[in-house]
Order: sequence, then C-alpha cells, then structure tokens
Amino acid sequence: MANDNEMPESDAAATPEAIAELRRQVAALQAVVDNMTVGIAILDSDLAFSWVNPTMAALFEKEPEHMVGKNVFEIWPYAEEPLYLLVLKGEAFDFPELRRPYPTGDRWFDTHYRPYRDESGAVVGVVVIASEITERKLLELELQQQTAQLRAVVDNVPSALAIFDKEMTVRWENDLQAAIFGLPADQMIGKVIYDLQDFSEERREIHRRAMRGESLDFLDHKVEFPEGERHFEAFYRPYRDRNGEIIGIIVVGNDITKRRQAEIALDQRSEELARSNAELEQFAYVASHDLQEPLRMVSSFVEILAADHKGKLGEEADKHIGFILDGSSRMKALIDDLLAYSRVGTGEVTKSPVDCEEVLVHVTQDLGAVIEESAAKIIHDPLPVVPGDPTQLGQLFQNLVSNALKFRGETPPHIYISVEERAGEWLFQVQDDGIGIEPRHFERIFQMFQRVHHRSEYPGTGIGLAMCKKIVDNHGGRIWIESEIGKGTTFFFCLPKTENDVPEVAESRPVF
Repeated sequence: MANDNEMPESDAAATPEAIAELRRQVAALQAVVDNMTVGIAILDSDLAFSWVNPTMAALFEKEPEHMVGKNVFEIWPYAEEPLYLLVLKGEAFDFPELRRPYPTGDRWFDTHYRPYRDESGAVVGVVVIASEITERKLLELELQQQTAQLRAVVDNVPSALAIFDKEMTVRWENDLQAAIFGLPADQMIGKVIYDLQDFSEERREIHRRAMRGESLDFLDHKVEFPEGERHFEAFYRPYRDRNGEIIGIIVVGNDITKRRQAEIALDQRSEELARSNAELEQFAYVASHDLQEPLRMVSSFVEILAADHKGKLGEEADKHIGFILDGSSRMKALIDDLLAYSRVGTGEVTKSPVDCEEVLVHVTQDLGAVIEESAAKIIHDPLPVVPGDPTQLGQLFQNLVSNALKFRGETPPHIYISVEERAGEWLFQVQDDGIGIEPRHFERIFQMFQRVHHRSEYPGTGIGLAMCKKIVDNHGGRIWIESEIGKGTTFFFCLPKTENDVPEVAESRPVF
C-alpha cells in the first residue's frame, strides 16, 4: 500500500478535510482486506512480497511482517517461476484446484494470478488471490472413492438394478438391467421405459403403487418379452430425496427363468415318479395278493401228495416234493413281506400320538417264543410318545428287534434300546452284541432283497430293513447303522417330536 504520509505533488493543495476523508477510506479498505477470508498478496517486479494480508500469511503459516520484502521463492520453494514471469508479461491464470505439498500433507487451494499495473497501465507486479479448499477437496476425494466402491459393487452384483423418476425415465441402471432390454446402459438413460417396451397395465400399476410409497416383492414375476415369457424375482422400492419426498422408484431384479424352468421340469418329473411309484406299489400289492391263492393251492396239494404217497414214489420223488414245499414256504414269506412293504409305501401316514413303551410291549409279546428260545435279555430306556402311525412304528421296532435276535452270536443275545432327546427329534438306538456287519454292506442292507448272508445260514427275504427305512422316511426321520464284526450292531433312527413328548427320568428296565 502507498505510504499515507507521501502525498502526490498534485494533491499538495488538498484541504485537510479531503486528506482526512482519504485516510478514512484507506483505513476502511485496509480493514476490509485484512479481514477477508481470501488470501491476497502483491509481488513486485522482482517477485518479492510488497504486501500481504493476514489470511494469505496464515496460508504460508507465517506472520505478514515476516514475508514483506522477501522473495516468493524464499518463502515458498515450490513456487513456479515461469508462471510468475508470464503474469509479469500481462497474462492471467486461474487454478481452481491447485495442489501444494506441506509437511503435514498435501493441501488444495483455489488460486488466481493477475498482473498488477501502475497508473499508466504498465505491469509492475503480480496479484495473488488464494483460498484454501483442502477440507472440501478431501471430502470430494472421499466421496469419489465411496462412489467408485459403490459403483464397483452395483456393477458386479448379480442383480439388475435401475432407478426411475416419476415419469419412469431411466435415471441410472447397471449393465444387467440394460441387458434385459437388449440395449447398452448409456442408450437407455434419459429415456422413458414405456417407450422401450410395451408394459402391461398390471406392471404399470405396480410402478404406480411403488410411487405411492409401497414396497413390493414378487418372487416369481412373469414378464412377456417378444422372444417369450421370462421369470424374475422383482423388488420395487420408493426412491426418496433428502426431505423424504418420493421422486421415483428403485427396481431390483433377478432373472430366474432357467431356475424356474428347471423347477417346473423337476415338479413334473416328481409327479411322474410319484405316479409311477404309486402304480408300482399298487401293482406289487395286487400281484402279491393275487399270488397267494394259487400258491396256497400248490402248497396244499403238494402237502397232500407228501402225506399220501411219502415213501411210495421213491427217494428221489420224496426229495423233489421236499424242494417244492420248501420253495412254497419261502415264496409265501416273500409274498407276505412284499404285501407288508407295499402297505407301508401306499398312501400318506396318518399320525397320532404313539406311546413307544406300549409298542415295544406288543413287539416283545409277538416275539415271545423267539426271545424265550434264545434266552435273550432286552432292556430299554423310558420310551417317549411320538407322532406317527402305530402299525408302522410297531413294524419298525419288530423288524429291528427280530434282526438282533436272528443275527446273534453263540451266547444268549443282549439287546439295549436307548433314546436321546435332541432339538426337534428323538434319537433311538437298538444295540445288540451279535455277529456284526462289515462296513461295506452298510448302505445296501437298506435296499430291497439285499442280503449279507445266504438264506441257508439265516432265513429271510431281504425286505425287513428296506421296510424299516421306508417307515422312517414316511415319518420324516432318518436311519443308519454302526457295526463291527464279532462285536455287535447298533441301528440308529430319528423321529420328530413335540415339546410335550419329554419322558420322565427313570432307570433302564428289562422287558424280559
């Protein structure tokens, strides 16, 4: 600033009042520039600071008096000399985002360089005007990073995303959404979606409802396209501004056409399999039932033949008659088991509360002769009440106990039936100390007609354990086995329970 005490010669005749007014104006201007939030500095033609306001000095982290008279490169070694030389030649420059290094980190400034002219218009220095925008710039960079991260997410999320305004103009969408309409995203933004495809009144009403503030979910949204029907999971949400006003809708969608087609095909296949199984089970029942009468007739006549002519037809004939009777007996057992299996497999299980204690009592009564003959010892935990079919559960326990009695060792068998309460189910165990089963047979013993031993060693049809699995499956449970040769076998099966089926705590007690 000019020295107030050095008045130009032309002002020598100025009155004291005029001088005082000029001084007041200069003081007012000085107060304005000293209190501006924008930094201002004047450099002379040698690029030394001739005047600096406090704001500019603060940007350099110095006091104004420590800057005046010093070269700009002495104060700020990062200054660009060619820039200042161009300004001294009369050029002006603006740098809205000038980045400068500081010991504490980079800072940004909105900076303007202007030529400083004397009364004749000659350039005698440089005016520098700067304001710090570091906080704004850092926030902007952070927002840019967050925007880039969000963009990376939405571009890679396996869902179609789009934002529409109140006129259903596309304001933003990702590539998956654009692919649904067969157009690049940049060709859809700014266009009304109804102009790109013919929307049904039903779909337009969905848009209107979302515009009114409803959140709508459609797990199987069928949409007609020129190439055919497609299925989507579609979610519609109102899009609001900062004041909570609805300004459009957000749509999220997943094309589930292939999955839905696979589900439909699977449902059809399941129906076909269910129908086929029902027919097979019905056939097995009818065939087994119809076979009983001719088999009974064959057996009866062979028994009469054996009774009336034994020893009369020769030793060879007696042996052949014995084979026929044995075969008839085995066929009768097989037919009976097939009938039992077909009954288990037909129809739904009608469940009622079944007291497993009573079931086991009936089972041991039916097997009383075998239990007594083998001197078996059967003990069990207190058994619960479970929801199920009493007849089928009786068959389940009878088959497993009978299996343990049949495949016993040389000593009297010991059978232990235990139960454990678990979350939502009961875990039963039927454990014996019999001959055991090799692990390689664990899976196939639950299949129809799969036997581990020859019928000459242990009689049977190979249907009993298949029936056990069918019964457990019917009741929503599962069954499996653990065994070791020579040390016994344990069959495990789980049945669903209810909260009221908790048995009272008691000691294990023998049945026989």
